[in-house]
Amino acid sequence: MAVENAKKIAVRARGDREAPPLPCPLQGDGHVCCVYGTRPLRCRPLHAIAIAKEMGCHGVPSAGSPAHAVDEQGHENTVAQGIEIGLTRALKSAGLDAKVYELNSALATALKTPDAAERWAKGENVFHTPLPGP
Repeated sequence: MAVENAKKIAVRARGDREAPPLPCPLQGDGHVCCVYGTRPLRCRPLHAIAIAKEMGCHGVPSAGSPAHAVDEQGHENTVAQGIEIGLTRALKSAGLDAKVYELNSALATALKTPDAAERWAKGENVFHTPLPGP
């Protein structure tokens, strides 16, 4: 699925931006995440939103709403940016590749390159063009 998604994303980059969203290449049967414990950073804020909902933090704050109400999209984006920026800084300070890559293309590369993780950790440019950073 990652390879097919990467091909579709390449077509979209050439102009067809109205296509429907692509399925996550890491979803299994029943839309269950197959890598939940090690899911990508961009997926982790979704869990933060679920926790906020369980705690009763719903919707956009407005007059008369509880002070702890959360703008879900804003909260999700803030958490995602915080995670991404924090990890980027940590990787840079450790002298490692701190670039952000498109999931489908990076996953397809990792799956067809058995030693991709080791090569990446040694500083080799294993993955393709990174996305613009934060």
